[in-house]
Amino acid sequence: MQNKKVTINYEKSPHYKIHNCDGLWGGVSSHGKIFVDVYTEHPPIPTKETLEITDGVNTNKKTDLVDGHILRTFVCGLVMDISTASSIGNWLLTKVQEAQNISEVQNNDE
Repeated sequence: MQNKKVTINYEKSPHYKIHNCDGLWGGVSSHGKIFVDVYTEHPPIPTKETLEITDGVNTNKKTDLVDGHILRTFVCGLVMDISTASSIGNWLLTKVQEAQNISEVQNNDE
């Protein structure tokens, strides 16, 4: 068997963005692909504001909010095969362990 080297170059898409991830929702398609939607949680955006202006200065700000409601905004979706999902799962577990180790070191330094 002949050994071969492969060089992989990395670049960011012009549409690349960093998103906060508060959770995932997804499942398995009829073709066996795993799909995951990434969401972020936040309070609803106010529907309106009522400002009280006295002598040209905002003296009071009232915002109409819906109490107790949380919105989950889906920011992107991922579709992958089983092998890729498994690799991502293993990679995430490794990164969780690394983060826990860093946290323990920081807590011990306090």
